[in-house]
Amino acid sequence: MISFKEKKNNYISTTVTLFIFLFLYIRNPISLDGQKIYIFDILKIFPSTFIEIFFYVLIPSLIFFVLQHILLKYLNFLWATSISVLSIVSYAAYDFKKFLFDLVFNFDNLEFLSRKKIILLEYPNISFSLLLFLSITLLCLNINKFKFYQISILTFLWSCFSFLSFSGSIIGLIFWMIYSSIRVLRLSNNLIKSFYVLVYNLIFYVIFIYLFKDFLSLEGHTVENIYKFSLSYFILYFLMPIILISCLYFFYKIDFYELFVKFLPIYALMVSDIIVSLYFLKYDVNYLGFEYFVYPHFFLHFLYIIPIIYYLTKPLSPFILNKKNNLNTIKQGIFIFFNSWSKFYLSLILILLLIFLILPMEF
Repeated sequence: MISFKEKKNNYISTTVTLFIFLFLYIRNPISLDGQKIYIFDILKIFPSTFIEIFFYVLIPSLIFFVLQHILLKYLNFLWATSISVLSIVSYAAYDFKKFLFDLVFNFDNLEFLSRKKIILLEYPNISFSLLLFLSITLLCLNINKFKFYQISILTFLWSCFSFLSFSGSIIGLIFWMIYSSIRVLRLSNNLIKSFYVLVYNLIFYVIFIYLFKDFLSLEGHTVENIYKFSLSYFILYFLMPIILISCLYFFYKIDFYELFVKFLPIYALMVSDIIVSLYFLKYDVNYLGFEYFVYPHFFLHFLYIIPIIYYLTKPLSPFILNKKNNLNTIKQGIFIFFNSWSKFYLSLILILLLIFLILPMEF
């Protein structure tokens, strides 16, 4: 649970985000003509301007709200806000790192941005799907007692998500199978009951997919140049977070039980992401445009670094502060960098991200 102050800050920052997207829409209106969008037929009764604001202002703002709410469960407000903004301000084939490089060394190349919109605005279907993906994930994280009806409802929701994205529903279902079965085991201390939950989730999903196979979304929604499926992809997004948290576990003497319990949802998502990635690896296709990569691009890969940031921002014990040696001095320096200094460099990053968002319409 997040505190009342964090909830208040979540609402305030979402309101600011809403006005920013509204400003972008007013300065550079985007038409829905030619777009095949979910629930569009339902919204046809409303004026076109209302529908455009719904997709291009409200939905991106709600994505920020839900994502920041999830991150606030683990990180302070500034870190959660920075990662949330970095997640939603994404252009296909032009990332924030390239923007920073061009801003300093190749300013003329920034004109490349003039033809682009962030993915959440360019692909309304993807933003709508992502909002539902994040919302279901947040519901999973908010359950405490894991009663049978709660497990059934969430298994049903992940199954229904296959109508929007079959690959996204597989990621969510594997995550939910792992997370719910382990949580039931911890709550009941009953291995058989935990196994039943695992099997129940799987059988429910298989039966659902079989009954509604004609309604599944299998074709996906392509976004050119999201990720290149390669060895570096696995090293950067899976292996590096594991190596870094292992180093912290060794040098910071992290309590393994706390690491496992607190970050179980994150590592369950990582396992599900790896499983699905390895499955897709056997297909000889161009994954630069496959819709599977949309979800990790906005959400999953940023989550994997949360345990690292959490422990680097966590106050040091009095033992470390009082015992003077080279290792403890380094730890104190790292703590200062990720806490006191973060107020400066994260604020600067947020300003640059805002420029990154607004700059295309200024060319």
